[in-house]
Amino acid sequence: MSSRSGSDVGDKGGTDSGGSSSKGPSRATTPSLNGSVSRQASVAQSQMPSTSGEDVSSDGNFTDPAADPRKMRRIIAEDPTWNMAGVAPLVQLCLQVLVDNYEAQHGPGGAYEKNPVLNQVGPEFGNKLVNKLSTTVPLATVAGLDNEGYWRRRAESIPSWTPCIVKEHGNSWKQLFFEKHMQELLQAAQPEQEAEIMDSPGGLLDQAALASAFVTGLDIKQLLPPANQEPEEPVMIPPPLDEDGGDDTVDDADDASPNADDDDDTNNDHIDIVPVLKTLKNLRHLKLCYVVKNCGMNFKWSMFGMTSGDCSTLFRGIRDYTSLSSLQIHRSLIGDHKTRMLCKYLLGNKTILRLDLAHNAIGCSGARALAKLMNNSVLEEVDFHDNKIGDVGAKALGRALRGSTRIKSVNVRLNRFGDAGGKHFFKGIAGNDSIEELNVGSNSMGAPVIEWLCGYVDHNTALMHLDITCNALGEQAGRRLLEALDGNVALRSLDIRLTKFDKDTEYQISVILKENMQKHTQLVQSSLS
Repeated sequence: MSSRSGSDVGDKGGTDSGGSSSKGPSRATTPSLNGSVSRQASVAQSQMPSTSGEDVSSDGNFTDPAADPRKMRRIIAEDPTWNMAGVAPLVQLCLQVLVDNYEAQHGPGGAYEKNPVLNQVGPEFGNKLVNKLSTTVPLATVAGLDNEGYWRRRAESIPSWTPCIVKEHGNSWKQLFFEKHMQELLQAAQPEQEAEIMDSPGGLLDQAALASAFVTGLDIKQLLPPANQEPEEPVMIPPPLDEDGGDDTVDDADDASPNADDDDDTNNDHIDIVPVLKTLKNLRHLKLCYVVKNCGMNFKWSMFGMTSGDCSTLFRGIRDYTSLSSLQIHRSLIGDHKTRMLCKYLLGNKTILRLDLAHNAIGCSGARALAKLMNNSVLEEVDFHDNKIGDVGAKALGRALRGSTRIKSVNVRLNRFGDAGGKHFFKGIAGNDSIEELNVGSNSMGAPVIEWLCGYVDHNTALMHLDITCNALGEQAGRRLLEALDGNVALRSLDIRLTKFDKDTEYQISVILKENMQKHTQLVQSSLS
């Protein structure tokens, strides 16, 4: 009796200390069962994997169901790679299979409209499939894809192309990719391997065929010369730039001959790009620089400039090219002989509207040939700035522009007109009503030119932009030009920096230009209303 009461009292005491409200007799009747359950629970808990505090939320629940030990499946998998991750949806598995086998299913030249798989899965899953395609898939397989997102990924994955300015390529990422791709191939082409590079499978001609529908412009910043050039003798200054030895008496472009003797070595000819150009059927704009970039300590003068062989091959090739509308050749040491050669082949051309030969070495003889070309072509814009055109060449250009009705823009800044050349030039273009933009800056012209300049500007109804910067005309010339502008209502932009005009004259000229601009704006608004 006493022992039983003691047991009850002990049980109650134990219960009270634990804070439980259970009755003593019910706990006392199952002491062995409680101990067994407690031991089993502690063993089970010790076998459960520990969880970090990151898997448990503030309310005690598990944020990741897979981390909850109460819901874990205790399975020993026969596959050692088995994990708790869920199985991907069947749609994703199917798309991944199509992506992995895309090249095998579509083959070379698979255009979007000719891809049976893309047509069958529909546009929604087709876009998902294209978004999963690797940027290293051969071009022959994806050339027909019209997904701009894919071509943007592919272009931006090439570090040397960044930054990619898509607005310079028709706002099309696909056009940007193919134009930069062809530019990169041509800039890296070695002349010694021309046959292999051109005709081999996947070579330049095959790549050009893939890009033909998308390339409208090429900007070739370098063309490599042969690597096995003969060593040249050391020179302290550049060799003469004028191949004619300074003789500017040749006045006929027909005197040029592609086989004329010169100092060029035929072994120094660059790669012939004409076959590539003819493959690019939609090419409109071509810009070339016959230079070598980043040559470092391997510098040679022979790395720079076109050879006569280059001129003959290029100009003969583009003579009958029917789509080219703009030709730019910069920094290629084109002198008088090569200029006459260019004019010989381009006489009568009916497609090229813009000719840009800036930063070369064209003298008076070359300017005479260009004058003849301007009268026998459809050119609308000419740019000959930064050359060596003197007074004789300026006179020839002025005469050519006198009767021209097509040419709208002329840039002859940074030449050597002088006072005599300036007078002949403005006398020649007097009465021309087609030129809208004219730049004659930095031509060493002084006050004697101002009368002929004013005669051209006075009552001119076409000229809208005129640049006469860096010509020391003087204050008196500025006041004379101000008088001539009173009768001009078309000129809206006049750059007179570094002309030694006084401040009052510059201000009054700016007022006249502002009034002309306002009149033009009102005229445009009235025509639109």
